[in-house]
Amino acid sequence: QAIALGADYIIQMDADFSHQPKYIPELIAAAANSDMVIGSRYIKGGSVDESWSFFRVALSWFANRVYTPTILRIPVHDATGGFRLWRRDTLVGMNLDRFRSSGYVFQVELTYVAHRLGFKIAEIPIHFPDRVRDISKMDLRIQIEAALRVWQVLARYRSLTPTARRTEAYSVSVGPSQ
Repeated sequence: QAIALGADYIIQMDADFSHQPKYIPELIAAAANSDMVIGSRYIKGGSVDESWSFFRVALSWFANRVYTPTILRIPVHDATGGFRLWRRDTLVGMNLDRFRSSGYVFQVELTYVAHRLGFKIAEIPIHFPDRVRDISKMDLRIQIEAALRVWQVLARYRSLTPTARRTEAYSVSVGPSQ
C-alpha cells in the first residue's frame, strides 16, 4: 500500500517494538547513499539483549555471519533482521510478486534478490531488546526449514542480474475496486 500511495521510503519493523523507532532517523540518513538499509545486530555497535541464551545468540550469529553469507555470498551481517528501510524504487525494481518465502527466510530472500539485482545495501547498528510480550516461535522445525530454504533461495535467484530489475510502474490496489 505504501508503494501505491507514493511513499519515497518504506520502513519495515516488528510490531512488538523489538525494533526501536529511535533508529528510524539513522535508517533515513543511511538511505541517502543506499537503496536498502538494514538495522543490524551484528555490525560494530550493534547488539542483542543480554537475556538471550548462549544458544540463541550462537544460532542467530551463525545463521547471519556464517551460514547465509557463505551460501548466498551476500555482503550483509544481519540477513534475517526485519528492521529495514527500502527506497520505493528498490521495491518496485524487485518485483514483489516474485517472492514466496515467509518467516525468517523472507528477510533472506529479499536481501539476496536486492543484492543480485545490484541494489546498494547498507547497515546501521541497532540494539535488539528481548520481546516484552509473547514468546519466540523459533523451534527446531522452523530452524531446519529456514536452513533448507536458504538453498532454495540460491537455486531460484542465482541467475538474476541487475538487468532483471523491473522498470515499469508497479500497480498495487489500495482498496475496493470501484
